[in-house]
Formats: sequence, structure tokens, C-alpha cells
Amino acid sequence: MHFVTLLLLAGTIFGCAASIHSPDRTKRLKAVQSLTDQTALAQIALEDVDGRVRKAAVEQLTDQTALDQIALKTWDNKVSEAATEQLTDQAMLAKVAMKAADEGVRREAFERLTDPTVLAHIALNSVAWPVRKKAVAAYRPPGYAG
Repeated sequence: MHFVTLLLLAGTIFGCAASIHSPDRTKRLKAVQSLTDQTALAQIALEDVDGRVRKAAVEQLTDQTALDQIALKTWDNKVSEAATEQLTDQAMLAKVAMKAADEGVRREAFERLTDPTVLAHIALNSVAWPVRKKAVAAYRPPGYAG
């Protein structure tokens, strides 16, 4: 009985792995939705030929470091924005707000910032004047009641 269970499990695992490499986008999308391996999802998010598959992989990711790298390194703005939407780490969001190539991605990261220390850092250090200006406007010192 255990042998049959192992065979079924192996078929499921290998079937998913085969589907990830399928030329059929629909099969790859379905495979990504059942995948939990963060390293594999990050690789798919960066390398798959189809933007919908890359975005679906990002939506499955929870690894903040991987999301940060995807937000900064991918050439597909929709995938970068999706990665930014998944980010919760304030320092990583600050990095994306200051360094992302696409203005929309920088704006999405900036809008998710809440830490006054991070906002102050951006106001003082961002190379993009509009980002600095927004950081100054959004900054509220700790204990600010206004």
C-alpha cells in the first residue's frame, strides 16, 4: 500500500514539474498556482516567457528578499508592481521606492511606506526629486498629533 502512495505522490510531483516546463501557458499557470517552492517561484517570476505566468508566480511568493529582487530586476513593469504589492518589509519598500527603474513601481512602493524613519531617509537620500518631495510631505515625526 505504501508503494502505491509513493507512486501517486511521485506522479503528482513530477507532473507539476513537467507542467512548469510545458510550452502551454495554461498548464504552466496551473502548475504555478499549486507550487509552494519559493526558489522555484522566484525563478519562474524572473524567467518565464509569459507575463501572466511570471505575475502568477509573484502572487504565490512570500519570500520578501525574492520579491524585493523581482521588483528591482525584472523588465516587466506589471510583474515589478505585483512584487511591490506583496512586499511588507519597510526597508525593502524604501529601496524599491528609491531605485526601481519604473516610476509606477517606485510610486507603488512609496505609497506602502508607513515608517517615519524610512520616509525621513528617503527625503534626505533619494536621487529622484519627486520621490524626495513626496517623502517630505508624507513624513510625520513620531508623536506627531496634527
